[in-house]
Amino acid sequence: AQLQVSKTAATSLTRTYNWTIAKSVDQPTLNLFAGDSGTVNYTVTVTLTGTTDSNWAVSGTITVHNPASYAASVKSVTDSLATDGAVTVDCGTFTLPGSLAGGADINCTYSKSLPGADNQVNTATATITNSPSGTTDFTGTANVDFSTATVTPVNPSTDVSDTLGGTLGTGITSSQTFKYSQTYDCSKVTYTGGLASYTQDNTASLSVGGSDSKT
Repeated sequence: AQLQVSKTAATSLTRTYNWTIAKSVDQPTLNLFAGDSGTVNYTVTVTLTGTTDSNWAVSGTITVHNPASYAASVKSVTDSLATDGAVTVDCGTFTLPGSLAGGADINCTYSKSLPGADNQVNTATATITNSPSGTTDFTGTANVDFSTATVTPVNPSTDVSDTLGGTLGTGITSSQTFKYSQTYDCSKVTYTGGLASYTQDNTASLSVGGSDSKT
């Protein structure tokens, strides 16, 4: 029996978006007399520094068809990647070795985690026993191509909040800079004569993690 072997190869990966945040202030100190006020300008810079890919994988189906009118003695169904080696195959309820009736199919599935996004050929092999000591292999191939991979994004966007500025931005998907001003006076200072001081801590934060503070 001249078996027909066909297969699919679907690629997938996880893509993590990397963000940083930096905060600056144009006047870190104000020297005021009672009754005076001063304006401070803050700048918050959010930067998308790039992406990191991980969790590369390939999965798919293997179909072994017997076009003959008589049964074929199928010894095994295997799968192999040109670079990353053997892949475990699950043929469900079909027990190997086994007899594949004429006109019938064996439907198998496979999946494998990969160390990287190497494009390579994936080959499925169905082996039949056609004599007491002889076997014949039939193969089908599919290309493992990560240019068409299903991408699972992690942190593709972020919100930006600030202690004093409030919500500066939501759903940010690219590098951006935010500016705002804050006016200070002596109303928060407990004055007992001579010099007195008040310190305002101020933090800008990303919803995906990361913050920067200025005083």
